[in-house]
Amino acid sequence: MCGILVVISKTSERLDKVRCQAILKKMTHRGPDHFFDSLLHNGRLYMGQTILSITGTPDEALNHYQVSRSGQLNIVINGEIYNFASLSRRYLNGFDLKTGTDTEVLVNLYDVLTAQEVAPLLNGMYAYSVFNSETGKLHVARDLIGEKVLYTFEDEQVIIFASETSSIIDYLGQHEVNTSLVQDYFFTRHLLTHETTLFRGIHVISPGKVIEINLNSYSQATIYDSSLKSLISESKSETYANCNEQELLEELERVCRNSASLLSPDIGCASIFSGGVDSSIASWFMDQQSDQSPWLVTLQFGEKDIVSKSVSRFEPYLSSPVHAVDVSEERFTRMMDRFYGEYKTMMATHSFVSQMILSEYVSDNGYKVLIGGDGADELFGGYEYYKNFASIKRIPDENPSPYSGFVGSTLVLNQHDRQKFRDLKKIEWENALALFSHIDDAQDRMLQAVLYLDSLIEMETVGLRSSDLMSMANSVESRGFFVTKDMLEFAINIPAKYKINLASTDPLMITKPLLKKLFIKIFDADLLFKKQGYSGYPNEAGCALVKGNYGLTKKLLGISSQKLDTILTDRAMEWKVLNTELFLKALQD
Repeated sequence: MCGILVVISKTSERLDKVRCQAILKKMTHRGPDHFFDSLLHNGRLYMGQTILSITGTPDEALNHYQVSRSGQLNIVINGEIYNFASLSRRYLNGFDLKTGTDTEVLVNLYDVLTAQEVAPLLNGMYAYSVFNSETGKLHVARDLIGEKVLYTFEDEQVIIFASETSSIIDYLGQHEVNTSLVQDYFFTRHLLTHETTLFRGIHVISPGKVIEINLNSYSQATIYDSSLKSLISESKSETYANCNEQELLEELERVCRNSASLLSPDIGCASIFSGGVDSSIASWFMDQQSDQSPWLVTLQFGEKDIVSKSVSRFEPYLSSPVHAVDVSEERFTRMMDRFYGEYKTMMATHSFVSQMILSEYVSDNGYKVLIGGDGADELFGGYEYYKNFASIKRIPDENPSPYSGFVGSTLVLNQHDRQKFRDLKKIEWENALALFSHIDDAQDRMLQAVLYLDSLIEMETVGLRSSDLMSMANSVESRGFFVTKDMLEFAINIPAKYKINLASTDPLMITKPLLKKLFIKIFDADLLFKKQGYSGYPNEAGCALVKGNYGLTKKLLGISSQKLDTILTDRAMEWKVLNTELFLKALQD
């Protein structure tokens, strides 16, 4: 896990390397172990990276491993290529590799294969850029589900790619808030930034894409696209539809073992264990896989948290105890204040604070890798809201999920085109339904489209973004157990009834039925608790920091004090106002 910065000058002016270095070094929290950079293409291309060393020993050959053996290719990468060792044996046999890192393997793959040939071979989480000095072409790529984010900006002077929006803002020396996105936020459950960002002109590279940029003409083209929809398979869906529950359970176990094998680092790791279905399954398989048992950790929020207080009951099934972090309202408030002060952005969800607390504790105990259960709720149908779909008798005209769809409200905001936003959400819904046109059953098709959009949008911009940004705040690499390629392909193609079983008479088995069957097989049915909502202190902490002053939010949204008072009576809307105010205040500080 690292921080990367790529700057391209579109003029004849050479870039200021010292300036670029200063901006990159602000991402040292993402990679405190090493640092390298290069000024290429006659001084008009800067490529730099801070490094959190997980694989190999890059310090032994720091000036070499980011350059291919031919000397023609340079690379910067954020993330991990899990299958780099097998790719090295298959394609780089005989190469004198100096470090044994996934970075060195990847850049040398580009010496023997084209960008289009490399992309489908990779199994991992990554955002990277490779420059070919012979052709003058730069390739930018992101993993298929978007575990690692990559932001971009372009104007008449420069093109920039960076791991964090703050790096782009620092380079430009200015910013402009994307008011329409902030307004859209009040009509979605969480802040959704899967295409654009809170700042005008700064966008997100779409997951699964490989973009080619010609540095002589500055033309750009997508040359490969393996986004989540590429995993939807009519043949696999048919195969799984013909399987019984036991056969699917066995296949899920195989996929889980594979995930554990891919994600296990040589240096040991920590794993979140909250007592819920997802983290418990992930931690158990990591425990079975690794020679060195993962260090298990959970957060506890006093009387607000019932499930995590019972984690000791799981310990007979595990090789090591679960270490609990007690989170008081005061501690939560301090960490929230740190977030806005350091990142000057909004939280996609208030669980960002919890992830930051977790990663701080993990780092303090000497671990660099943290395994999490992000994605299981979206992929396997875990949200309690999904139970409401039982009342839907036909495919609706709009996405019924609040996690990726339009959330209706009587709220009227000045200069906000609510209908335009709603229409865009309708188009997303229609496109998703079309991807599952091979499914005849209307309810099955609807559920598959819902979970696809929730995975594509909610999972990437909320859960995975939280794990990446907040773990790296404390120099910890997060790895998602449920978002490996095999897991994604399995989850997206199994029948909907194994993800959301609306016909179940057992309320506990309506959501995530297949995962819960696996949980019961591993642990005990008595340990399957009712899903608990978020148990932190977001509104309490936000109110303590805002202190009743909402002036910036009222001005941005164009609302009166009276209208604001009405909004604040709803707890969910109150959080959005607090989140917005603290973001705007941080930009002024």
